[in-house]
Amino acid sequence: MNLDVLILVLSPVSILLFAQLEWLTFRNKNPIDSRVRIALLMELLSKSLGVFISVVFLLELVNFISPFELMSISNLNMPKPINFVMSILFVDFFHYISHRLHHSIPLLWKLHRLHHSDKKVNSITSFIHHPFEAISTFFIGIFLYVIFDIPVIAILCHSILLVIHSPFTHTTLHISRHIEKILGYLIITPSFHRIHHSINMKEGNSNFGNIFPFWDRLFGSYILKTYPQMKAIKFGINLSETPNTNSLKEYLINPFIRRQEKS
Repeated sequence: MNLDVLILVLSPVSILLFAQLEWLTFRNKNPIDSRVRIALLMELLSKSLGVFISVVFLLELVNFISPFELMSISNLNMPKPINFVMSILFVDFFHYISHRLHHSIPLLWKLHRLHHSDKKVNSITSFIHHPFEAISTFFIGIFLYVIFDIPVIAILCHSILLVIHSPFTHTTLHISRHIEKILGYLIITPSFHRIHHSINMKEGNSNFGNIFPFWDRLFGSYILKTYPQMKAIKFGINLSETPNTNSLKEYLINPFIRRQEKS
């Protein structure tokens, strides 16, 4: 199986595996509600659009950007294992940059905000992304990968790690605070990422990391909360940016509307 096909398969499998564990743990007898069905549809649309733009635009885009290459990570004079690890770190840093851009640039925020509109925040939240966000993420990623000539194998391996790790960062499964504290020095943990989903946008505009937590610490976007403070977090965004209902139409039109909030 090709790595890109493996990524497409692993993404829904890993999310649904974590979701199944949550449903069993919390004894949810009717787990497939409207939110879950629409989330699955959004994932299908996003992945389909991602495959389409990769097939149609990838080669042309790479050829267009290549003359603007700033440096070649692939051709640095160093042992291959070190180059591979460094490339993985670069890719993760680029994801951090892309995530921050989706919060700081109004147009990109409109595409990304659907993910933050989810008030439950569990493994299924990993499915809730607007298909057009797939386009913006694709173009930002390809631009950064090409101008720094990142090895393709590192990009694909990071993608595999990311699709497995993403539902973990959103999970509601209980993790020992001691274990999570230790893991938190190495990878993004659920407590770290759940702050990012806070309805308080001072907190929502923090903790942008995808796999590794040190980018937020390095660039001043890290917020730490105590366990009691974590329990008090409310999720979502303001009502003017939130879909009225869990329907495919509401999710798809979300980037293009802004409703007046009721006084």
